[in-house]
Amino acid sequence: MYQFRILVFGVGGVGGFFGGKLAAYYAQSGEVEVDFIARGEHMEAIREHGLELITDEGTSRIHPNKITDDPAQLGKYDLILLSTKTYDLEKTVRSIRGNCNPETLILPLQNGVDNSARIQDLDPGCFVLEGLVYLIAYRSAPGQITHSGSFRQLMFGSTDESLFPFLRQLEGLFQQAGIDGQFREDIRKQIWEKYFLISSLGSLSSYTQTPLAILLTNPEYRQLLDQIWLELENLAKALGVGLPENIRTITLEKTKRFKPEATSSMQRDFAEGGQTELESLCGYVVKQSQALGLQAPVMEMLYKNLQNR
Repeated sequence: MYQFRILVFGVGGVGGFFGGKLAAYYAQSGEVEVDFIARGEHMEAIREHGLELITDEGTSRIHPNKITDDPAQLGKYDLILLSTKTYDLEKTVRSIRGNCNPETLILPLQNGVDNSARIQDLDPGCFVLEGLVYLIAYRSAPGQITHSGSFRQLMFGSTDESLFPFLRQLEGLFQQAGIDGQFREDIRKQIWEKYFLISSLGSLSSYTQTPLAILLTNPEYRQLLDQIWLELENLAKALGVGLPENIRTITLEKTKRFKPEATSSMQRDFAEGGQTELESLCGYVVKQSQALGLQAPVMEMLYKNLQNR
């Protein structure tokens, strides 16, 4: 009987990397169970051959305890990592109601700043944490995840201080598995610092369809980027979010860790013609700005253009 059960819902870049690390480390522990929810040929490939995780350090093949596309088969969990896309969030939460008890922790790892609130609105009957990741990883083939660059960080926290002692234990569970998992009491600030990066670069790179590095070196694109940053600063201030005064410097320092050919996940989604996180990364800024009487002309331009792609 496992003492702690973890469900990784969505085994793309984020779920595959962090879930794979957890499954690999705890495979023989007998104490921590790590199960995956995946779909289609990706699920079948992992079921048959294991998950192939490719990093700069090498390639590993990882077998979760269980993998299925039907969470109803799996019972209750202590921790559920949600790593599906933001456009699938409501559907995902409804599908895991049967996997939750009042003590279950749901940790959303999607892009965006309102995911926890959206989950709480659905009243899953358990604790909803807040989380974010810094990671460039993607599904490179069925059953295969490729990680690029030096980003591999996971942060989590809660506005419920009664959870803090347990979240410090959860931090240890992640770190034992070789994951840079950090419990942060200032998690909202951290989420907005990441959003400042991914909303601006994700929206502009999707519009230009150029590598992220070009956005920083092309004078025309850099001017647009500076204006987007101003619009994000104004929105954060109006919402009462305390971004650091040097948020632009912090963001630029993070971009130095990108490989020259790096692209954003939303940019890749647009290029492949699939669903995108446009609403979470761009539409949210436009709509919140309008509701607060703020001007966000560049983000409005990008949003209207990308809606018609």
